[in-house]
Formats: sequence, structure tokens, C-alpha cells
Amino acid sequence: TDSCYEVIKPMFPALTKVQNVMETMLNNGNIVSHAPIMVLNAGRIGPDNTTYLHYKDGINPEVSYVLDAINDECMQLCRAFGLKETTNADRHFITGYTHALGKASYESYHSSYSFMLAKGPTTLNYRYLTEDAPYSMVPLSSLAAQLGLKTPLMDAVANLGGALMQTNYWETGRTVEDLGLAGMTLEEKVAQMQHIHAKHYDMDGKADLQKLAKSTGGLSRGCMEAFPYSLQQYVNAVYDIQKYLIEETR
Repeated sequence: TDSCYEVIKPMFPALTKVQNVMETMLNNGNIVSHAPIMVLNAGRIGPDNTTYLHYKDGINPEVSYVLDAINDECMQLCRAFGLKETTNADRHFITGYTHALGKASYESYHSSYSFMLAKGPTTLNYRYLTEDAPYSMVPLSSLAAQLGLKTPLMDAVANLGGALMQTNYWETGRTVEDLGLAGMTLEEKVAQMQHIHAKHYDMDGKADLQKLAKSTGGLSRGCMEAFPYSLQQYVNAVYDIQKYLIEETR
């Protein structure tokens, strides 16, 4: 991360480092700004309304309250994982859509040149609903439920969106079971978002399993990368590490 960050930062000055992919996902504005707006404006989305603008027309102050409440449900997951929390409006500034922090969410949306020009869909069979409901709302709701957290508004968007599209997003969407996270403790889930990097465990062309065992604390990791080995050395290292993770960790 550090080496890539130093190269990319000059090209993208707003770039920041985060702890792991979960922090990126939970602070993804699409979760808040796509499916909920579609559901709350379902009656005005259709082929006869070609002038509808997704944010400008779709968000009034009351809709913005719902979007903020859904963001709060995302942030409770951030707290559970010990990750940085971001308000809906501040995220707009961080990602370059607005020019000031601290605005109310409605004001923030409507002060964004990009948001105000964004055309809305002319059908409900559109990715903002058909992708974001089953593949954002459902997995986050499923994850929250396993941690004992409540997400009534995410649940509502998934239920209403599914009813609008005459499908069951709880069956077609992704859950912790589909993602292989069911039965894991919070610590195990966090470990799965971390990786094994060569520079920490290389021992003269072999993977140092003793050092690996000390650093993992008995928890498996989600991926491994960047071993500067020959093909055969790499195959051997991957085999040894996978064997260790399967047999000695959860």
C-alpha cells in the first residue's frame, strides 16, 4: 500500500489510505445514493419521464433524511470493525463532488454540479436498483445481522426494491453464507481482509512459516502476494502457506 500510495498520490492529491477493503466498501456512497433514491421515486421513473434527474429531482429534504439514516446503518458496521466513519455529506467533499465540509446532506447533494446534471433512469430495471439492492443492501444487512446489529432501512430498501422488480433479493443477492463469512467471529472477518506480503515472510527463497505463525495469531488471511521467487519457489511457498493456513488457523 505505501509504495503504491507514494506513486499515485501526486496524480490524485485527494487520495487517502484506509485500513482495509471493508472501510472502502462501507464508505461507498453508491450504497446510500442509488437504490434508496430509486425506491423512493419509483412512481416517477419510467419511459414517459425522460427529463427526470436522479439527484436533483429525486432528493428533497425528506429523502435526504432517509439517505442519512441508511448511512448511519453503514457507520454502525464501521464502528463494529473499528473503521473510520464518514457522514454522507462529508463523503461528497472527500470524493470531489462538493467543495466544502460540514454541509447538511440535502444541501450537499444540491450544491454538486455533477449530481445536479446526472440523468435518472427511465426504467426500474436499472443497475442502481438491480445491482445495488441485492449486492450492497443484502450483504451488509446479512453481515450486520450476524453481528447482532439492526439495519431496518437497508432491509426495507431490499424488500421494496425486490417487490418492485418482482424478485426476492434475499435469495438472489449475496449473504455472509455466499461470501464464506458465516460462522466467523468479528476478528476472523477482519483477518480475512488482510494479506500476506512477501517482504515480511521471505527466508532465502522460502516462506518463513514460524514468523508467519507468530504474526497471524492463529487467524487465516484473505490473500498472499508479491513473493519475488522463481515459478517453482512460488509454487512451493504458496503450497506451504496454504497448508499452514488450512491446518493451523481458523
